Amino acid sequence: MPAVSALWSGKGWEPAQPGNLRGDYLAAYLGDMRVALSEIFQRNYFITSRMGQALNSRVQGILPLVAVFMARTGNRIIRIQEVVIEPEGKATFAPIGSKASNARVQGVFVEFIHPSKTEPQQLYYFGTDLSNAGMQQKPELAAFIRQFPDKITLIKSASYLLHTAPFSQIRQLILEESEACLQDDTGVPYQYFQEGSWQVQLYGKYARPIRDFNHGYQPALAQRFAQDQGVKPIDFTFGYHWWTDNSSIILAQK
Repeated sequence: MPAVSALWSGKGWEPAQPGNLRGDYLAAYLGDMRVALSEIFQRNYFITSRMGQALNSRVQGILPLVAVFMARTGNRIIRIQEVVIEPEGKATFAPIGSKASNARVQGVFVEFIHPSKTEPQQLYYFGTDLSNAGMQQKPELAAFIRQFPDKITLIKSASYLLHTAPFSQIRQLILEESEACLQDDTGVPYQYFQEGSWQVQLYGKYARPIRDFNHGYQPALAQRFAQDQGVKPIDFTFGYHWWTDNSSIILAQK
């Protein structure tokens, strides 16, 4: 367990007051933080059914965990603000804790910088419904995403949702807007990269999905892994096969 250099409490969006992080409360907070991080350290992903419980303790929300990893990788957090997406797709910002907006897409904005960088980087985090029904209710989210140039999409441990019809809109947005997609087999099905003008590099080993996701098996991807002499090895786990060496990574580029 790494040492903690930054903590956030409240609703997961509010910076903790230094005076509150002492004594029994600090010990309990750090204990809850270890529980919340344990799934990541063991499996490198969250189990959805446990995530709600872990992130509704003293560690409320995902932002405290993001702050820990930023701090432990040498980044300095410059500012944290609430962010909302207006109907036309424009982002507007407000101080943490204001909760003044009724916008349908709300989240957190973090600006940070690493010593090796000359310019700050920005992180937008939104907790939202990406199903077709959810996307139709908030078209401003897609409009916001489209504003960014040279987009790269990262997907892992995604429950094979992009393999299903109810998530076809976000899948199509990824295919249309991404210059590259780095993912495990739970992301965009391989067939969509085959059908498009994508260059695909494979890494690791392909294995059948774990028991809960049998519908995610991809015969064409299994065949590509078996026949492609250019598949590159990896020496780490990535995704659901964390206890074996059967992790696979797909790098697709236009």
